[in-house]
Amino acid sequence: MDATTWSIALNGVLTICALATLILYWRERGRAMAAERRAAERDAQLVEIEHRGDAPAYVLSDGRFTTLVSRRERPKTIINASYPRVLSAYRNEVDPKVEDSRPVSLVVENCRPEAIFLRLELDGEPVSIHKGSDAGTRADFQWIEYPYDPAKHGSEQTLVLTFETRSGRQGKHRYLTRHGIRTLVRIDPGQP
Repeated sequence: MDATTWSIALNGVLTICALATLILYWRERGRAMAAERRAAERDAQLVEIEHRGDAPAYVLSDGRFTTLVSRRERPKTIINASYPRVLSAYRNEVDPKVEDSRPVSLVVENCRPEAIFLRLELDGEPVSIHKGSDAGTRADFQWIEYPYDPAKHGSEQTLVLTFETRSGRQGKHRYLTRHGIRTLVRIDPGQP
């Protein structure tokens, strides 16, 4: 073999080795990037789980009371357990025939730390949440008030809770409820 043939053969072998090295490098780099991406996704999931721990999570209250009195509002909001528009452990549905301009009060409890900022909307309309205690036992309660419309009785509604936690995290949770019926299910993110 002459020098030219050797040179061409050597260049071919070196080219093949360089290509094989590049292929192995890019394959390993792809694996490393995929592992980094999976690790980042796991970290993001862990952060989300941690953040859920300090986010509010509302459920229906099974607490018993006679009369609830709000704490901070002036004039004070007062609701009685026997009132026909109070949805609580005592009543699961508003009587749609009741003629009354007063709002529905859905008694709830927060199973997580309180948010420092809280805004609620029911199908895009602002609604209020009240904090108070039972006049007799001083047990703490919360209730969501919304206007009652007999035409919407039983229809599904979306309650959107926008909040900021004490750690500074801002979030939004969505709940499903039925107009005039005692139900509340968190749908986004799922139940706590």
